[in-house]
Amino acid sequence: MRLHIIVFVFMAMFTVQAIADDSLTNQLLNARRLKCHFNQGIGTKWIESKPKTSPADIDEEILYDSIDIKDLSAREIMGNESPRDVKLLVNETGIHFLEMDNNVALAALYITTVFPVLAKNDEFIAAETRHVTVTGIPFIEQYFGTCKIGL
Repeated sequence: MRLHIIVFVFMAMFTVQAIADDSLTNQLLNARRLKCHFNQGIGTKWIESKPKTSPADIDEEILYDSIDIKDLSAREIMGNESPRDVKLLVNETGIHFLEMDNNVALAALYITTVFPVLAKNDEFIAAETRHVTVTGIPFIEQYFGTCKIGL
């Protein structure tokens, strides 16, 4: 009998959590605009064929606008830069914004993931990863932050 009660309590807890996560997922998938702030992270560069990782701090705002889940597209606005079109991937992990730069000196892939999970400030948890090659030298950075719907 005790085992049945314990199993029932665990099932109830996970059911409530699944409902809560589903609601957050729906909020995130219905968002047409996200304002994200990234501040702390890590950076890795290769020196003499060995990775060297160190803390990296930034203070960066990114606005994702015109988010269209059906067309898997959005627009990214950062500071004074011109808006850029970005691609979307959507799965149970959240919304992933993908952007690629290719030119002679710099090749880069930027991935921002917004998770359907809230931080203590009731904003969605987010991570931004940058895979960059500058004149053949790889730099990898990852920053952590949060995103708000709207604004």
